[in-house]
Amino acid sequence: MTKTGIAFMPRPYQVYAADLQKQLYQMASEAAWEPLQGPLVVRVVVTKATPKKTILAAPRGDVDNLAKGVLDAATKTKRFWEDDSQITHLFVAKAWGAVDQIEFHLNTLED
Repeated sequence: MTKTGIAFMPRPYQVYAADLQKQLYQMASEAAWEPLQGPLVVRVVVTKATPKKTILAAPRGDVDNLAKGVLDAATKTKRFWEDDSQITHLFVAKAWGAVDQIEFHLNTLED
């Protein structure tokens, strides 16, 4: 946050968010996805490629910040939901894996 109350987004984050938004928009468009209505359940799993050496049990970064980027990008596509305030249940995990990837699962609360 800046002194004027505006959120500061570093350039690398802006590039990441724009790329993620583009990918999510394309994915939803190809599937002819319509925005979901009502309460939603979202699961986000961020996997980072395991480094050759690490003492960390999981990748760096707060899970809430990792999820925020994904949710903000999905909201900006206007393809998944009307507003992210519809999300009533959010599950977030981070882990080491073979490659960098983000899993994004979305269901209505009734599913």
